[in-house]
Amino acid sequence: MSIFRNISLKSKLVSVILAVTMFSLFIGFLVTGIQSYNQYKSELLNSTELTAKLTGDYSAATLMFGDAYNKDAETILQNLKNIPNLVSGRLYGQNGFLFAKYGEISEKEILIDKLQEGSSSTYTNKYLHVIKPIVYVDTEVGYIYMIVSTEQLNEKIKFHIITMIILFIFTSLIAYIFALQLQKTISSPILDLTKLTEKVSKEANYSVRTESFTNDEIGTLSKGFNEMLHQIQLRQDEIRNSNRALIESENKYRLLADNLQDVIWTCDTNFKITYISPSVFLTTGFTPEEILVFPGEKIFPKDSLTKFTETLTDLKSNKTNNHQRSVTIEAEVFKKDGLTRPIEMKISFLKDDKNNLIGFAGTNRDITERKEAEKILLESEQRYRTLSNSSFE
Repeated sequence: MSIFRNISLKSKLVSVILAVTMFSLFIGFLVTGIQSYNQYKSELLNSTELTAKLTGDYSAATLMFGDAYNKDAETILQNLKNIPNLVSGRLYGQNGFLFAKYGEISEKEILIDKLQEGSSSTYTNKYLHVIKPIVYVDTEVGYIYMIVSTEQLNEKIKFHIITMIILFIFTSLIAYIFALQLQKTISSPILDLTKLTEKVSKEANYSVRTESFTNDEIGTLSKGFNEMLHQIQLRQDEIRNSNRALIESENKYRLLADNLQDVIWTCDTNFKITYISPSVFLTTGFTPEEILVFPGEKIFPKDSLTKFTETLTDLKSNKTNNHQRSVTIEAEVFKKDGLTRPIEMKISFLKDDKNNLIGFAGTNRDITERKEAEKILLESEQRYRTLSNSSFE
């Protein structure tokens, strides 16, 4: 059975069709052979029994009147030479003595004990033995014993067997040819599905379809397979469109971030910087790659670092800004030359699709010019107050 499981579907279908056909033929030929065998035996027996009865009836008078008619009995038996396959014919008296005979046969072949049974018919290896009682005027006067060769019977049986074997082989060949054609109605759609599956697996092409020509289970399978490919193709198209839109959005965002003067950054809930825009170089002289590996002490002066971490901690614990979308603070950052630069930081939440906090996003704006203007304005106000006070005095 393991070999049968490993062969192709086409071979399985042909094997099943041939097995059923050959088994049916074998049973049919076997039954026909047995019937023919019994018919041949019956025909030989009936013809021999009829010959024995007719010969016995003709010989009854000779047996009744004893040895004086012995030659007449032998003359009657000589007529048996025209009977095909008859080997020997014998007349026995009532007491079992041989009265007359025709044909020679070994005494070992004679079933003399069968005389006591009266009427009998027996098949041996080579012969058919038929014994019939001879009755004359309601009196049993002896027996007719006929021995017929079964050689012709055996030849007929052999010929019949050979004929059936030839017919069996010829019919099996015809059945094989038909099986090759019939299996295509089942195997072809399934083999097409198999080839299509391999093609989809290798090429990841979900736009292909299989043809369905039947309304049976195989047709249902083909339609279901096509519907499955259609659903996969729809999902692939949705994913492809979503990815395309995401890439376009990321490209636009990155293009915007790369060309903004303001610095855009993100960090996780542990306040570790995960992204910072290239414009940080204009503000600090550090590259984004350097900023991403710097500890906070190398980015912010101590007071600004404390202010930054406390603000994020409060946002994380919802102590402040519970209803606002962002919070703005002023801080300072180190430049590469060791000096500091004032910035305005606008910080907002980063959340996932389940509204869980996953980090923070912010923008840093250089407010050096604003601070210098404020300083100039403050100094101007102070001079004005000094002049006003002096005039008043």
